[in-house]
Amino acid sequence: MNFEQYLLPEFITLIEKIHNQGFKIGVVGGTVRDFFLQRKKSLDYDCELRLINLDADIQKSFSQLQFDKNIKVTKLPYEILRLEHKSFTCELSMPRVEHYKNEFNHSNFEAVFSNNLDYTESAKRRDFTINAMMYEFNGHWEFIDPCNGKKDLEAKVLRPCSLDFYQDPVRYLRAIRFSRVLGFKIDQEILLAMSDLGTEVFSSHYLRQEALKTGKPVSYILDVVELLVDPIDSIFRDFLEEIEGNVFDIKKHLSGLLFIEPELRDLIFEMFDYSLKIDFLCFPLEFNSLKKMSLIELEKFDEENNLLNTIKQVKALDEKYYKYLYDLEVIDFDFQEFHQLNSISVDISEVENAQKRFAQLYKRLEKYFDS
Repeated sequence: MNFEQYLLPEFITLIEKIHNQGFKIGVVGGTVRDFFLQRKKSLDYDCELRLINLDADIQKSFSQLQFDKNIKVTKLPYEILRLEHKSFTCELSMPRVEHYKNEFNHSNFEAVFSNNLDYTESAKRRDFTINAMMYEFNGHWEFIDPCNGKKDLEAKVLRPCSLDFYQDPVRYLRAIRFSRVLGFKIDQEILLAMSDLGTEVFSSHYLRQEALKTGKPVSYILDVVELLVDPIDSIFRDFLEEIEGNVFDIKKHLSGLLFIEPELRDLIFEMFDYSLKIDFLCFPLEFNSLKKMSLIELEKFDEENNLLNTIKQVKALDEKYYKYLYDLEVIDFDFQEFHQLNSISVDISEVENAQKRFAQLYKRLEKYFDS
C-alpha cells in the first residue's frame, strides 16, 4: 500500500481542491507515523500548507481558502483551521516558528508565520521526530523527513525534534502516552529532564486528556507517578490492567484505586482533580470487627463507608489479588474464609425491605462466627 491508498478518498478530494487554490499540502504527524507502523487508517489529519508562489502573502491566501458546504470550518488559535467532514477531521496550519517566553506552560510562545520556512525549521515546533515526518502533495507525493523520524521509528524511540520540546509540560505527558500506546522507549534526555519535575507542573485537564486517549487512564497516571515519584507495585499494576477496558468512564476506571495505598490514591485524585473522587472506600475490611456490630450499627457503618459495595468488588476478585490484599493486611479474611462466608444460606424473608441488604450480611456473619 502506498501513502495515497492509506488516505480516505474524501480527504484526497479535499487535498486536490486546496492544491488547485495554489497550495502544497504537507500531511504530517500521526497519519504518516501510523502509515509506516501499518496501524489502522487515521480519520484525523494534520496538514501544513505552503503557497506554490513563494512571493505571495500566505496569511492572506490562507484566510481566503474555500471549502465545500459539507465541511464545517472552525478557526482555532495560531491561525489553525479545523475542518469537520462526516468521514474525517483535519487541521490546516501555516509554516511557523515559535518564540518561547520565559515560562513553563502549554502556550508560552508567540507564533511567526512564513511561507519560506525551511522544513527543518518549521519541524522544530513539533514534539517527536516520529511525528515530524511529512508527505507533501504538489501534484505528486514526496516524503520529507527533516528530523530523521523514520530512523527513530524503526528504532522505536521517542526523541524530541528540538530543545523547544522542554518548554512545554504537556509534551512530557505525550511522551508517556506514546510510550504506553506504541511500546516505544522514551529518549534518555527526556527522562532525565522529567526526573527534575514534580506532579504539580501538570494541569488536571491535560492529565485527564492524555490519560483518556490511552483507554487505560489510571494505568497511565501510574506511569506518570512512577516516573516522577515512586515505583508502583507490579501486582497492583497487573490488577489495574485487567480491570481497565475501553469504556471511557473515568470514574469507573478510578474505582480501580480501591486497592491502592491511601497516600498514593490521594495524590492521583489530586492530579486528576478532586471533583472525580469517589466515596466508596471501606478499607481495611475487617470482618472480625463487623461481627461485633448490631444490624443498626452495620447499616450506619455502610452509609459512611460503602461497606456492601466494597464487599461486592472484593467478591469479584481473582484469588491472586485477594491474596495480595490479605498479605497487605487490607482484609482480615483469607480467600477460603471469605467464600465460605458468602456461601452461607440465610433466610431474610421476615426482614423489612429497607434492611434486607444489610440483614443478609449480618446474618451470614452471625452464622459464620457462631459455627
